[in-house]
Amino acid sequence: MTLELYTADGARLQLGKLVGRGGEGEVYALNGAGDQLVKRYTLPDLASREAKVRRMVATELHRTTNLIAFPISPVKDARGKFAGFTMARVNGHEPLHELYSPGARKAAFPAANYKFLVRAAANIARVVGAAHAAGCVIGDINHSGVLVSTNNATAALIDADSFQITDGGLIHFCKVGVPEYTPPELQGQPLGAMPRTPTHDQFGLAVVVFQLLWMGRHPYSGRFSGGEMPVDRAIREFRFVYSKQRSVGMTPPPAVPSLKDVPAPLAQAFEQAFGPDGPTARPTAAQWVSLLDEFEQSLRTCDKNALHHYSSAGHHCPWCHMEQAQHVLLFLPPHATVEHVVALSLEHIGRDLDSIWRTIESIQAPSTPTTPSLPSFTWTSSPDLATLQQQAQSGKVVGGGIAIAGIVALLAMPAAWFLWLAAIWFGVAQFSKIGNAPSNPLVQRYRDIETQWQRALSDWRDKNGAAPFEALKVSLRQMRSELLDLPKVEAANIESYHRNRRAAQLDAFLDGFQIRRVKISGIGPSRLATLTSYGIETAADITPGRILNVPGFGPATSKPLLAWRKQVEARFVFNATATAADTAALNTIRNTTASRSRELLERLRGGAQKLSQLAVELRARQQAHDPGLATLHRQREQILGDLKYLGITPPTVYVPPVPTYRSPTLSGGRPYGSAQGGANCPSCGSRMILRTARRGRNAGNRFYGCSRYPSCTATRRFP
Repeated sequence: MTLELYTADGARLQLGKLVGRGGEGEVYALNGAGDQLVKRYTLPDLASREAKVRRMVATELHRTTNLIAFPISPVKDARGKFAGFTMARVNGHEPLHELYSPGARKAAFPAANYKFLVRAAANIARVVGAAHAAGCVIGDINHSGVLVSTNNATAALIDADSFQITDGGLIHFCKVGVPEYTPPELQGQPLGAMPRTPTHDQFGLAVVVFQLLWMGRHPYSGRFSGGEMPVDRAIREFRFVYSKQRSVGMTPPPAVPSLKDVPAPLAQAFEQAFGPDGPTARPTAAQWVSLLDEFEQSLRTCDKNALHHYSSAGHHCPWCHMEQAQHVLLFLPPHATVEHVVALSLEHIGRDLDSIWRTIESIQAPSTPTTPSLPSFTWTSSPDLATLQQQAQSGKVVGGGIAIAGIVALLAMPAAWFLWLAAIWFGVAQFSKIGNAPSNPLVQRYRDIETQWQRALSDWRDKNGAAPFEALKVSLRQMRSELLDLPKVEAANIESYHRNRRAAQLDAFLDGFQIRRVKISGIGPSRLATLTSYGIETAADITPGRILNVPGFGPATSKPLLAWRKQVEARFVFNATATAADTAALNTIRNTTASRSRELLERLRGGAQKLSQLAVELRARQQAHDPGLATLHRQREQILGDLKYLGITPPTVYVPPVPTYRSPTLSGGRPYGSAQGGANCPSCGSRMILRTARRGRNAGNRFYGCSRYPSCTATRRFP
C-alpha cells in the first residue's frame, strides 16, 4: 500500500526514504525539499496532538529559531484527516549519546576533544534557553532528543511536538519523560496531565551537561552501600554521587573525575542542581552558558597528551588517569599521513644529536665548594666581657675561701672528714664553674650561634654545590638514552601490532556494536545508564570481570550481556590482508616515535643552554658574599674571641644534618614503578626515576625522584 500525505492545500507530498521510526510515528524525507522532513503519526488518537501542532504552526514558532525542529505546517492523509506535520531537517548532527559516550564518540565524532564537549554543553544550554524564550517547556529532555553538530558542536532539539505550550488558559501537556532526566519532584508521577515548568527542564539540562563533562557518567549512578540503587530511586532520594557537601551513601565509579577537577563555581552549580533545595536552586540555562563558556576558556592542554584538556583549577589531568586505570582511549588522535611520518623520521633529527651531545659533555661542572667567601674579622673586647670577668673572679675568690676553710676544718676535726672533703671539692670546683658550666650565658650563646652557623653552611653548600648541575646532566643523559632507544621501541611496537592484529580487529569489530542499539533482556534505560557510567558501552567492553564489578550485575543478570557478546563475536572474520586501518595505525606508531624524537632533541638542545647557564650561575654564587653567612660569621668569631680571652674552651656542638632531596647528587636508574605498575610524579605527573642520594644523612639510600628535576623536586620513598 502506497503511503499518501497531503499539504493543507491538498497538494500531494513526494515522500522519500524513511529516516526514522519511534513509538509515536515515522519520519520521512521529502523529495524536492531537502531541507524539510515530514512526521506521520501512528497513534490512534490524534486529537490532542492536532490541537498542539496547529497552535505551534499558528504562532509560527519555527521562525523564532532554526535550532529547534518546530512544526512548519500540518499534513493530512488521503481522507483529509490530520496525519502529522512538516519540519526543518537538521543536517550534520548526531544524537547526544553518540558524543558523551567515549565508545560511540570514536565513530560519530572522531575529531572531538574535551573542548568540543564543553562547547557542546554550552550550546545545548543555549538551545534550551531558546525554547524557554519561545514560551515552551521541553519537558522530555533526554539523550536522543538533543542533536549535536559533528563539525562545530552547535546543538539542536527535535521532537518539538512533545513540548508543553499554552494557548490562553489551555495547557498542551508534554505527556512523556525519561526517568534518568526527570527531576526528583516528578519521579513516579503521571506525566500526561502534569504541568511542567522551566525549572523541571533545568534538572534535565544539568544531567546532560554532567554527562558531557564526565564522559557519559550519570550523576546519580554509582555503588550503593546498601545494595542495588536504581537511577530513578537515587534521583528521588537526592543521592548525587559526586557531592562534596553531603553524604549520600554512594561512591562514584572508579577512576572518574571529581568536582575538585572543575572550577568551584561550576562544581557549586552541580551541587545546587542536584541538591535537596529543590527547583528554586537549579541554575538556569543562561547561567549554564556563562559557566561553561568560562570553563572552556580556562581549559589547559595536558603536558603528556595534547588531546587532553582539563581545568586550570585542577592539579592533574583526570583523563590521563582515567585512560590508564580503565585501559580506554577517550579521544582519538588524528591519523598520520605517510608524508608526515617521513618528514619526522629519525634520520632527519639524528644528525644533530652528536653535535648537541658534544656540547653538553664539554660543559664542565663547577667545583663543590667547602668554604664560602667571607669578610675579614678583627676581634675586639665586647661590652659584656668585663662583667663576665668580674663574675669569674668573684667565683674564684669564693671558691678559694671555701676550699681553705675546708682544709682547716679537716685538720681540726678529722672525725667529720667527709664533710670537709666535700667543702674542699666544692670550693675547688668554683674555679672552673663560671667558664665551663652549661648555664654560662656566653657558652649557651655560642651553642646557638654554632648551630645556626653549621646549618647555614650546610644549606649554602647544598645550594651552591655541583648537585643541581649533575642532576640536570643526568636527566639529559636519560633523554639521550631514550632518544637512541626509540628505533628499538618503534620496531617493538610495530612487531606487537602485527602480532596482535587479530585481537585488534576483533576488538574494533566488537566496539562497533553498541549496547543501547539492541534490545537485551533485563537491560532497560536505568541499567543502561549504570553500564555507561562504568564505561561499558559496546560488545568489546563486555567481559565477566568488568560486568561483575558494576552495581546490580551478578552472575545471573550478566548472562544476557555475555550471551549477546558471544553472538556478535561469532560473526567476526579476520582479514589477513593489510587494510587502510592497518596503514593508519602503523603511521600513527611511526608518527608518535618521530614526534617524541623531535621533542627529545629540542629538549636536549635547550638543555645544553640551561646546563651552561647553570654552571655560570653556580660559580657566580660560590664567589659572591652571602649576607646571612657573613652576619653569622661575625657573631661566631666574636664569641670565639670572647671565650678565648676568658680562657674557656668552646664546647663541641653536634648538629644533625637536615634530610633533604632538594639538590642531591644523583645516579640514574630505572623509571619509578617499573615493577609496580608505572606510577607517576605526585606533583606534575611525569615519570619517577629510581635514584641514590650521595650526601647528607640519607647518603647511599635510594629514592624515587621526578624525571623533570630540577624543575620539579618531588620525591617518593623507596621501596
